[in-house]
Amino acid sequence: MAMSIKKIILHKLNMRLKFPFQTSFGAVQDKPLFIVEAIDAEEHSGFGESVAFPSLWN
Repeated sequence: MAMSIKKIILHKLNMRLKFPFQTSFGAVQDKPLFIVEAIDAEEHSGFGESVAFPSLWN
């Protein structure tokens, strides 16, 4: 059964870390992330979350 996606909404958030940490690049206190909302033709919605940090850690 195919699903027809009607709309995709990106919610951009900035989450304060409960336990900030230090790297060689500096202190990390916040994590930007996206919540992805997909809505189909029948108005059902589903959510997903980005998990990667915006930059490399090496």
